[in-house]
Amino acid sequence: MIGIVHGGGRTKTQERVTLGGTWTAPQNGTLVCTGRAQADSAYNFIKDKNIDAYIGMHTIERNQHYGTITVPVVAGHVYEVRRGSWQAQSDLFIYES
Repeated sequence: MIGIVHGGGRTKTQERVTLGGTWTAPQNGTLVCTGRAQADSAYNFIKDKNIDAYIGMHTIERNQHYGTITVPVVAGHVYEVRRGSWQAQSDLFIYES
């Protein structure tokens, strides 16, 4: 966990998270997923199950290329994560406290 102090005494914190098939946001923040394609057309789709809508989609066209997807998340919402040929490099949850 890394904390960075901002004006007004607020701290922005980033934590590594392990995303399985679903993940529940513990509080409002931002989810950042980076990865490397293990085949052409690797993908990462993130769906907010509470509102039944995809909030983020990313495709990496070529094998061994990198990509990042950043989405805002809402406390208590459940997010479905679908990946294909996407090797997760680092999934982060960033929030203010």
